[in-house]
Amino acid sequence: MARKPTDDERALWQQMIKDVVPLTHKAVVVSKGPVNMASVHKKIVERQYKELYANIAAPPEKGRGQGAAESKLMPTGKVQLEGRIDLHGMTLAQAEDHLKRYLLHAQLNNKRWILVITGKGAPDNPDSLRRAVPLWLNQWTVIAGYRVAKPHDGGEGALYVWIKKLV
Repeated sequence: MARKPTDDERALWQQMIKDVVPLTHKAVVVSKGPVNMASVHKKIVERQYKELYANIAAPPEKGRGQGAAESKLMPTGKVQLEGRIDLHGMTLAQAEDHLKRYLLHAQLNNKRWILVITGKGAPDNPDSLRRAVPLWLNQWTVIAGYRVAKPHDGGEGALYVWIKKLV
C-alpha cells in the first residue's frame, strides 16, 4: 500500500497544478470490435503524405531557376543526361548522404542534368525513397528543378534533376 502524501507535498502539488487547464475532449467513438492499429496507422500516414506530396513531381517552375529552353528540352529528350545515381537498397540516411555528395560533386564538375533512381517503392511504405527524395531536393540550394523521368529512364521510380551552375 502506498503512503499518503505529507501536508508539504500536498501544498507543493497544488502549487504545481494551479495553472493547469484541462484538455477539451471530442466525443470518443468506441469500437464494437477489435481495432486493427496497422490499418489506422496506414490511413493516418496516407493522409499526411497526401497533404505533403500534393505538388511533388510537378515540373520545376522558372522561379526555381529553370530557363524556358531547358524546360522545353528535357521532356523531349534533347538534353543529354550527364550523370546517374541509383539509390536502390539504401536506407533513407544513406541515400540522403550519397545523393547530397553526388549532386555537389556533379555541380563542381559542371554537370547539369542527373538521373536519380529511387525505385517505385511499396505504395504503403512511408519511408520510401520515392517519397523522401523530392523533399530533399526542395530543400537543397544546388537544385534548380526536377521532374519525374520518362518511362524509358525509370518513370515514376526516377527523377531528372537539374543542377544550378556555380556562380
